[in-house]
Amino acid sequence: MRLLKRPAVVGVTIGSTNHLGLLIAAKTLGLKEGEDFIVKNLGPGDIITMPKGIDVVGIWEPNVLMMTDQLKNARILEPIDRYEVFNGYSYVRGELETGAPDVIQAYTDALVEARLIARLRPDTVVKELVADPSQRGRDANLVRRDAEIHVFNPKPTINYPFDNAKGFWTDLEVFQAGIMHDAGILKRRYTANDMASVLRPRYLAATFEKLGWNVPKTPPFLPPGWSGTVGKPPYPPYGPMLMGRQEFPEAGDLSRAWTFAGKTYAPT
Repeated sequence: MRLLKRPAVVGVTIGSTNHLGLLIAAKTLGLKEGEDFIVKNLGPGDIITMPKGIDVVGIWEPNVLMMTDQLKNARILEPIDRYEVFNGYSYVRGELETGAPDVIQAYTDALVEARLIARLRPDTVVKELVADPSQRGRDANLVRRDAEIHVFNPKPTINYPFDNAKGFWTDLEVFQAGIMHDAGILKRRYTANDMASVLRPRYLAATFEKLGWNVPKTPPFLPPGWSGTVGKPPYPPYGPMLMGRQEFPEAGDLSRAWTFAGKTYAPT
């Protein structure tokens, strides 16, 4: 803002996770909307082009990779991870739990199975992803890199919805939802009880039990000794991009012997 001698124009999609990251960063850094920055509501298709009149944008992957590595029309100022943590939840309708909890269990089993298949046959998975209509127009190398970071590299336990482990996810979600409420994006303030009413870790816990896996003690996307405090950004580095390829299983991951890809692993 000092360099521009005017408020920076920030292009984000209003109500998105990127907008949330901007709001948290502004609060952390003591920046005021209208004085230090102005929000311009843009969809992802417009953000990617870095339109004239926009100084800074917020966008999610793999669009960042596309802009920095392929289009080369932008550079990273700061990862949003410094201020916000994405959750990676998978959602189902509540009435399924009432009427068909076995369907939810089958779904979570299939979710983990898909992660394991991806680790076992990454080339096949990338080929099918590239051919999928949802990836139309994206370069195959971009699809592969995105899949490596977010699908192939993380431990297959990464999606576990903790009630509270180092503040994940309840304390974090209450904090982040509060930021959105204060900005007038969310119309009500959410509480820990609200989170407890929707989080269902028992389904993935049951999947892990079938496989002989332990529920992780902390989220797998946090490096050992992570010193961050939920709700008090900026956070120390974390996340799949930082962690790189995570081996599985490692010490503490198994409760009993587990066989994968023709090899049997013993708990350590």
